[in-house]
Amino acid sequence: SSRRFRVLTSVIALVAATCYGLMGCGYGVTSHGQNFWWLRYVDWAITTPLLLVDLALLAGLDVWDTFALVVADMLMIAFGYAGAEPNFEYTWPHFGVGMVLFLLIMYIVVEGLLEHANDPTTADDKEAVVKQLLWLTAITWSVYPVIFVLEQSVLSNSDDAVVSRSTVVLFYAAADVVAKVVFGFILLRDDTLLHVAMPTA
Repeated sequence: SSRRFRVLTSVIALVAATCYGLMGCGYGVTSHGQNFWWLRYVDWAITTPLLLVDLALLAGLDVWDTFALVVADMLMIAFGYAGAEPNFEYTWPHFGVGMVLFLLIMYIVVEGLLEHANDPTTADDKEAVVKQLLWLTAITWSVYPVIFVLEQSVLSNSDDAVVSRSTVVLFYAAADVVAKVVFGFILLRDDTLLHVAMPTA
């Protein structure tokens, strides 16, 4: 079963690297008075569900919990995309819906992983890895809404903007590296911890 994790994590890294390579070449961006990097949302729409499947497999979540995670995640990305569109008048209502979905995702992930980590049958070394991945994901994913808010202050050309547009791009890139590359390194560094059963219905 460890092969599933290697495949999922490799696809996550490949998709993210491809999207960032394309954005670095100037693709995946439109201009509405400000540059809007829509390819970032394509990246997240593919990679974040796969990250959640990795976590669901690790925690042994059943098929329906995993399905709920993926659907909530896709909706969260969709609302985030709509809210991030420059000159869109309903940015904050969409952001609010996205945050509700984000909290639902975090609840399912945190509950499932903590239950698995605290199970008496879970080996101590695996418990440590599960908790590392849990808190890495929870903390890193919580950074994205903060960056979104900073990004909106920049796009609105507000005098209260505390960062530049290039700084926002760097923040997103750094968060992606931690959420995907560091996550994958921790997950895959010991194959013996990844032998888990596929979730059942």
